[in-house]
Amino acid sequence: MWSMRLASLAVLSCVGCEFFAGTNEPWPLEASTGGETTAPDTNPVGDVCPTTTLGHKPHTRIANLKFQGYKANGTSVIAPQGDLATISLCDYFNPNGKNGNYKLLHLTGAARWCGPCSVETSGISGYDGTRNGPGIAANLAPLGVVFLQVVFESEKFGTPATVNDLQIWMTGHQSNFASVIDPGPTALHDFTDAHILPINVDIDLRSMEILNATTGASPSLEDDLKGLLTTLSNTPPMKN
Repeated sequence: MWSMRLASLAVLSCVGCEFFAGTNEPWPLEASTGGETTAPDTNPVGDVCPTTTLGHKPHTRIANLKFQGYKANGTSVIAPQGDLATISLCDYFNPNGKNGNYKLLHLTGAARWCGPCSVETSGISGYDGTRNGPGIAANLAPLGVVFLQVVFESEKFGTPATVNDLQIWMTGHQSNFASVIDPGPTALHDFTDAHILPINVDIDLRSMEILNATTGASPSLEDDLKGLLTTLSNTPPMKN
């Protein structure tokens, strides 16, 4: 059911739409939110994130983008409330297997007005009005796949997202994976031609190499990610 719905909505993926572009810096939150505004360029076990061969196309490395949002582990539904946390891509960097079971990061950019984004998010969380299954995040978490979603616009096209937008989005989809706000200028502008959403970027967490960068919702996302895991198991990480 989800695949059929996704395929039909993907055809309607907002041709002609644009969004704000610019560079990514930690969003300066108001003091009342309690969120941090900085994050280290190391992972939790002290490995320094790569800084060479950075780019936004396959076979380059993604920079250590930093956001404000809510953490989740891919299996349990979280309530998006309270203080925001700083979440960086380097949190998931895992060059030697000492930073948990992280192998592959699926980074996706969404807007509240985007129908295909909503369908993709429901497939990842397994929730579309009812809990209709464990969802892709829960299915793939034991295999080392982690999801991070960036919400950058509200339900009105061209309007930057607020913390409230992020909370509404996560609650509506019962998000069980990390979700963050990036109200502009968005960090993901280099990954799209500004016509199709959602943005999807797959990252090898051994080296932060971009393996795949696409736009539009895939009806076979789970199988696509399993295929990338197979590729990783047979391919050495990108060298410095």
